[in-house]
Amino acid sequence: MSEPTQATGSIYASLRADIDTHVATLKAALAREGIKQAVFDPTKLAQNNRSAAN
Repeated sequence: MSEPTQATGSIYASLRADIDTHVATLKAALAREGIKQAVFDPTKLAQNNRSAAN
């Protein structure tokens, strides 16, 4: 495997780890508050993957 490919893989792995940690924290906070759903502002997302057609 090339060095750039390894570096890219490492970035993806660290993003997944960070996301998993933050999602777990969010789930715990929602459970404590008795909330079943989180609402996100699509304008604050790096890439808005939700279209108006959904």
